[in-house]
Amino acid sequence: MQQQFSSQRGPVNLTASQIKSELREAIVECSQRGLYFSAKWAAELLDGVLVTDADDDDAQQAAAAADRSPDAESTGRSGDRLLLARAYADTREYARAADVLRGCCCGPRGLFLRSYALYLDGERRKDEQLVRLAPLGTAAASGAKPAAAAAVVNDQLSLLHAELCAAPASWRADPFVCYVWGLVEKELGRGSVAVEWLVRSVNSMPCLWASWSLLLSLCAAPAASGGVSYEAHVRRLLAPHWMQSVFEAQLALELQHNERARDAFVSLRRTLHMPGSHYITAQLALAHYNLRELQAAAAAFEAVLEAQPSRIDGCDTYSNILYVLPAQPPP
Repeated sequence: MQQQFSSQRGPVNLTASQIKSELREAIVECSQRGLYFSAKWAAELLDGVLVTDADDDDAQQAAAAADRSPDAESTGRSGDRLLLARAYADTREYARAADVLRGCCCGPRGLFLRSYALYLDGERRKDEQLVRLAPLGTAAASGAKPAAAAAVVNDQLSLLHAELCAAPASWRADPFVCYVWGLVEKELGRGSVAVEWLVRSVNSMPCLWASWSLLLSLCAAPAASGGVSYEAHVRRLLAPHWMQSVFEAQLALELQHNERARDAFVSLRRTLHMPGSHYITAQLALAHYNLRELQAAAAAFEAVLEAQPSRIDGCDTYSNILYVLPAQPPP
C-alpha cells in the first residue's frame, strides 16, 4: 500500500501546529530512508517553532495516530528484506543493499532504497576512479587531469533510469522516488526534467529538504547547468505552501541577493512562528556577513553558539569574523 503524505497548502490561517506536524512527518520518513541530513534539517526547524500546549495537543495526537498506522511495506517477508537492506545501507554496504532488493516487490520504499543505494554505490566507485587518476599527494577532484576527470561518471545511472521507468506508476508518485529520479536526471545533465521530478517530490511532501536542496543547486548554479536558470520553471510548477518561502529565502542567499535574503529570513521568524529558530538565525548571520555587517553577523553567530556550543556549521565564517572585527572601526 502506498504511503500517503500530508501537506498543508498555502499561507492562509497557517498555524504553528500545522508546521510542526509536517516537520515531524518529514523527520520520521527521512530517517527511515537514511536521509539523515534532511531529517536533521527538519528537526532543527521544528525546534524553533513556538506553539502553545493547546495547539501542540493536536500535532501530538496526529503523530501518535501515524505511529499506530500499519505499514504494509514493513511487514512479512518484504519487511524483513527492507530491514536487511537498510542495515547494509547504514553500514555503507550500498551494493549489498541494492542486491537484497533486486526484483523485490517491496513497494515505493523498497524502490527508493534500492535506487538510492545503487546511486551511492556508483558515486563511491566514481570517487575511487578519481583517486586512481590523481597524482599521489593531491586531492582526487582537483588532482586528476580535467579531460580524464570529466570522463569519470556514475556507472549506475543508466540502470537506475531504466529501473525507475519500469516501476509501477503508483510507486513513481512517491515523493522519495521522485527525489531520487530527479537526482538521476540531474546527474545525466537533464536539468529541466530533474526540476519536474523534484517539484513533484516537494509538492507531495513539502518538508523533504533533500529535494529542495537539489532545486537550490539547479537554480543557484546556472553556469554548471549549461548557462540555464531554472528559477522561473520551478516557481511555475510549485504548489502554494509555506516551504516555498523558506526556499525563496535560501535561494536569495545562495544567489548573493543578501538584502533580500536578510529581509526574507526576518519575515520567516514571524510568519512561521519561529522567533528563536537557530536555523533562521544562522542564515541571517550569513546574510549579514555577506553584506559586511560584521557586528550583526557576530551577534547572530554568538546567539546560536550560546544555545548550541557544540555546533560546527558556520564556525569557519564566525572565526573569520572574529579575525576581521578588531581591525574594523566601531559603528
